[in-house]
Amino acid sequence: MTSVSFRVDGVTVAQGARSAGDRFDASWTPPVGAPGTSTTYVLNVSAGTDQSLSGGAPPRLITVVTPPTSGVNQPPAVALSTPGGQTYFLEPTTVTLVADVTDADAGDVVDRVELYLGGTRVAATPTRSGQRFQFQLDLAAATSSTFTVRAYDAHGGVGISNPLTFTIR
Repeated sequence: MTSVSFRVDGVTVAQGARSAGDRFDASWTPPVGAPGTSTTYVLNVSAGTDQSLSGGAPPRLITVVTPPTSGVNQPPAVALSTPGGQTYFLEPTTVTLVADVTDADAGDVVDRVELYLGGTRVAATPTRSGQRFQFQLDLAAATSSTFTVRAYDAHGGVGISNPLTFTIR
């Protein structure tokens, strides 16, 4: 091998310098993204010989994460409600719980939402429409139950909703 080229998203960013034997080294500094975002790049490496032969390695994906400017991940904000605000129902019934979730960190996403009855998880990953998550519950017993929702973001933040108590009569 006489040369090695490194390309990112199809643009040559560095020519490798022989460091030892057939090892070529190069460095590339990715552009700094907006705080709290991530960018994925496609890296290609190709080599050439003094006999006009060339080849390349399979492309690699590289994801660069730019941390939030504050350096602290904010947990998602979660508000739990029912359509119309109703909390009393006649049995048997199906109740729809709505969790509206937002994350203040730019580029951070909510990747999991769980419904709890007291301290017990009863459902996870509900129907999703944007930042609104819906849970369908079939309730038959004449009881009073308190639910909360926990939302988890991609950077480890956990937000817990307001408690919501239902009375089934």
